[in-house]
Amino acid sequence: MNNNTPVDLRSHKPYIIRIAMLLIGIQGIVFSSAYAYQSNNLWEIYNSSTSRSSYIIFTAREGFPGHAFVILGEELDNGLMWDHAVFGFYPKDGKKLFIRALIGTPGKVDYKWSDLERDVFHRVNISEETKGKILYVLIKWLGVDYTLFDKNCNKFISEVADAIGLTLPAVNPGNTLPVNYLKKLIKAQEPAPPSPPVILPDGASKAGWDVSPLRSELPLNTDVRR
Repeated sequence: MNNNTPVDLRSHKPYIIRIAMLLIGIQGIVFSSAYAYQSNNLWEIYNSSTSRSSYIIFTAREGFPGHAFVILGEELDNGLMWDHAVFGFYPKDGKKLFIRALIGTPGKVDYKWSDLERDVFHRVNISEETKGKILYVLIKWLGVDYTLFDKNCNKFISEVADAIGLTLPAVNPGNTLPVNYLKKLIKAQEPAPPSPPVILPDGASKAGWDVSPLRSELPLNTDVRR
């Protein structure tokens, strides 16, 4: 399939409905709360919460080739993490995958039970508006062919990250192992290091230098000597 061809939404209607239902929280999978496991009624806990904040988790598992994917969920006011949906990009047919994936094979946005394994992850709180941007990416990828070194799971999460405004690492996601790519994505979110201090040379004023612009525009103690 040509990746520039517009997606026929009618042919993907069941997948779009499922994605939309998961995004708005019609069903959920709960992790990370001892209190939740002790409860006989998870829905009662969910419905009784007075406030909820949405999040997306970028995650990857190790191995060769490994896998990268995203998790959408909500944190309740009691601290319960409620994972609504897991989305990753996979080839539809795993037969003779390596050979077929080199030239392209039909892909799918889906999940597997092995996605419960998470070796590296990065959580970002999101708004309802941001959810819409994520939904757009998910629908767009329904019509994409899977290629091993280009349109793969890394490329999928990189487009999701870009859509919500994260800084992308300066590497090609298509030819990077999933865990390594996610680590670089996490690293790219760190703030830039501060500028080095300015240290004026001794006797600069006596030598006739006009140092007032330097003092007003540069931090104190920055070395401007050459």
